[in-house]
Amino acid sequence: MTFWKLMQYRSVKPVKQFGFTLIELMVVVAIIAILASIAFPAYQDSVRKSRRTEARDLLLSAAQSLERQYTNTNSYAGLTVAKNGIYYNLTVSPVAPTTSFTLKATAKGDQAKDTACSEMTFTNVGVKAPAACW
Repeated sequence: MTFWKLMQYRSVKPVKQFGFTLIELMVVVAIIAILASIAFPAYQDSVRKSRRTEARDLLLSAAQSLERQYTNTNSYAGLTVAKNGIYYNLTVSPVAPTTSFTLKATAKGDQAKDTACSEMTFTNVGVKAPAACW
């Protein structure tokens, strides 16, 4: 067999290649990007929902302090509640200074993007608003 016939025979023989093509790699990157664009907002919503517990804790602990004050003095007046959390600020609004109160937790920072529950309230008679956030 001559050299040229040997070369012709070798060039026809299929050569097995290993690895990925650029198109295959770009398809995988596109799929990962689509999955991440769906998963990341859902993750952020879940984190915001879990941070609502801080507002509930602030409101309920402040309400307990106010109720202890009312038990001792028969009035809500005279007690300052200055509790602020990492994600919520707490304010006390006396409706009638001696007989009732309204506590309000207002979201701050990134938590303010939780539009449905950016403000949560609790009153002396136990009314919680908005109800879906509790």
